[in-house]
Amino acid sequence: MKQMQIKKEQQIRKQEEETRLKEEKKTEFMERQSKRRARAREAESKPIHDECDNISEHESLENVNLGGKRSRPAWSLTETKANEFQECMAAEEEQELMGFVENLNFQSFFDDMELKILMSQVKDRIRALEKDKNVDESRLRTVMDVSVF
Repeated sequence: MKQMQIKKEQQIRKQEEETRLKEEKKTEFMERQSKRRARAREAESKPIHDECDNISEHESLENVNLGGKRSRPAWSLTETKANEFQECMAAEEEQELMGFVENLNFQSFFDDMELKILMSQVKDRIRALEKDKNVDESRLRTVMDVSVF
C-alpha cells in the first residue's frame, strides 16, 4: 500500500513538472512571438527607400530584407511597399549598368590576342569551306556535262 502511494506521488510530481515545463515553453514562445510582431510592425512603418541601401546583390523581390534578421517573402509586403522595392531595385540595377558602361574599355577587346587568333581561324575555315564548295560544284558540272553527252 505504501509503495502504491509513493508511486502515485511520483506520478503527480512528474505531471506537475511536465506541466511547469510546458508553461515555461509556452511563455518563452509567446515572448519571442511578441518581439517578432513588434519588429515586423517597426519594419512596416519604415519607408522602404531607407532599406534600399541595405539590399545585397543577390537579393531579389522573392526575399526582401526589411531590416530584421530574416528575409520576408515578397507576398508578405503591401502593394505599395512591393512597388517601392521594385523601383528601388530597378534604380540600383540602372546605376550598376551605367557604371559598367562608363568603365568599359573597348580597346581591351580589340587588342585581345586570343580573339584575333580565333577570328583568323574562323576566316581560314570559311575560306577552306568555300574552296571545297567550288571544287564540288565544278565536279558536279563536269559530271552533268558528261552525262548529257
